[in-house]
Amino acid sequence: MPAEGFPFYHEGRRKVHRDGRVEVQRSYYSVPPEYVGRQVWVRWDARLVRVLNQRFEEIAVHVKVAPGRFSTEAFRAYEFFKDLLVCVRSTRSMP
Repeated sequence: MPAEGFPFYHEGRRKVHRDGRVEVQRSYYSVPPEYVGRQVWVRWDARLVRVLNQRFEEIAVHVKVAPGRFSTEAFRAYEFFKDLLVCVRSTRSMP
């Protein structure tokens, strides 16, 4: 048997509500505002909820919260990569 267990998660499509959140097992997770009204893909397990765009790029990651709770504290991967891209572009223009 492998040393680690196989990853197990649930997944499904969700529509981002007008308040910028998606519902997963009666809990609500924030999504970047540009996705309001659009479909996203959500993967979750016992600990994390990951929100992916149409190209399956991770756009938000939340720690799973209890039913009825809201999570707005997300690590937004797109912000990190956007900042990283700005840094890379600025170093290219250096002499």
